Amino acid sequence: MNPQPLPNEHHTSRYIGPLKIYQSFDGKRRVEGESFLPRADYPPGTGPEEFVSVDWLEHFTGTRRQQLDQVRKAVEDRGRKASRSGGFAVVNVLDIKTAGFNNGRKLLVHTTGELYDPSHSGIYGLTPEDEFIAQEIAFKATIENALD
Repeated sequence: MNPQPLPNEHHTSRYIGPLKIYQSFDGKRRVEGESFLPRADYPPGTGPEEFVSVDWLEHFTGTRRQQLDQVRKAVEDRGRKASRSGGFAVVNVLDIKTAGFNNGRKLLVHTTGELYDPSHSGIYGLTPEDEFIAQEIAFKATIENALD
């Protein structure tokens, strides 16, 4: 399966552990910006991550809750356990690209092309030093409960 770009009007979701979610002064749940940075050396000894792992929400049908439940299953199938106090950061694709553009970086959002994990996607074009861009993406995110 070939990678495909996600439409600008669609959304990505990224599972965020409970330690990276906080309550902001405006009462909204927010996510730490570092959650959208690629790791500097992953896998160890290979250099920075190629992309920030996300899932394509609209790959799944149903309500937003049903889509997130299917994403949670996909994330758990990859070996990551979702906790009740964790959440999904949901961000519009165009908002991600705009955060890059506003800071001189061209970001791409597309599927990884995995046959058995078709919702698995990535944010490409970020470096581990792009803290300001990652913070802007995090600010655009809405936090949805990982488990309902």
